[in-house]
Amino acid sequence: MLLSADLGAFKAAVLAATRAAEPKNIIPILSNIQINAAPGETTIVCSDSAKFVRIRIEAHVSDGGSILVNANRLADFLNSAHGSTVSMESTASRLNVKTAGARASLPIDPSKYVDPPKAPEKLIAEVESSYLEDLINTTKIASDISSYGSTECIWFQAHNGTLGTAATDGKILASCFLPAEPGSFYMLSANMVTATGVLSGHIKIYEDSNHVIFDDGTICLWIRRSVNSSLDIKRVLKRSPARFVADCDSLLAAAKIAQGFCESTIQVGSKRTLTLKRVIVKVLPGGGTISSSNKDGECSADFRVKGRPAEASMLFNLETLNDIVRACKSAEVEFGWEGKAPISITPVGQPEKLFVVSQLNG
Repeated sequence: MLLSADLGAFKAAVLAATRAAEPKNIIPILSNIQINAAPGETTIVCSDSAKFVRIRIEAHVSDGGSILVNANRLADFLNSAHGSTVSMESTASRLNVKTAGARASLPIDPSKYVDPPKAPEKLIAEVESSYLEDLINTTKIASDISSYGSTECIWFQAHNGTLGTAATDGKILASCFLPAEPGSFYMLSANMVTATGVLSGHIKIYEDSNHVIFDDGTICLWIRRSVNSSLDIKRVLKRSPARFVADCDSLLAAAKIAQGFCESTIQVGSKRTLTLKRVIVKVLPGGGTISSSNKDGECSADFRVKGRPAEASMLFNLETLNDIVRACKSAEVEFGWEGKAPISITPVGQPEKLFVVSQLNG
């Protein structure tokens, strides 16, 4: 193999590949990156067994070929190299890499690399990278280990080209642009979908029997689908009647003040204790307060509400409240509930985003 390429572009491709599919040194074959050189198309491939990424790059190929080298060693060399061009030439056992004033010789792994997954087949949606990022960031706060048996997962739903997400950890249920009509559901690890951060521009999303595939024309990322959950998201994802609208900045400031007295410990059984961070959110026609108390004392702080809402109070886990309000990324949030039903929280002006949290007792 003999090729030359723009150093900046080649370096960015190698770093993106290792970021999307982190090489695993504990599994020798997965510590490698594969370079496939051919006239007209040169690709870099990396896999961690759960994800597979292929990146197309422009290169001048004098002699084609395919080689495996240690991903981190190649990335470290390129990351510290200077100049405008990188050249690579392989022998039977070494890959010789040259840049302006620097050279490296890396051993080639003769092993057979992991089999590439199938080419993308069924197109399910097309989105912009900023839209996909918003979907993931909105719902990932509810993707911790779930009491529903779904470990750190985000549900993707596609219907007629519309893509939405939802997630739950048993405490919070979050959704973003979830289609109103039933569609295809795909459950992906929340940790894995963060790899889509390497994508940019217009993204086509495909499915096959084992993966969801994201392709922006340069980078193609396969993410293995998780086992489907039996949780019926639509059944629990209900918007309650609106009760009041709160100013986010003042709400978060009040929560920060109440934090000092919200932590309390209760006995659970004879040998286990549970630490709670509970606050009381109270609204009156003239405004709202967040209060907390424990054995050391008590405190309260005011926040602004819109209009003159009816008097009401709710008991919240402080961390849950903070996480949801921050994830709304809005100037104001709307709270809604009815009786003992879960509380719904929506950023004002963004009805496609919905967070549902159960009311605490106490």
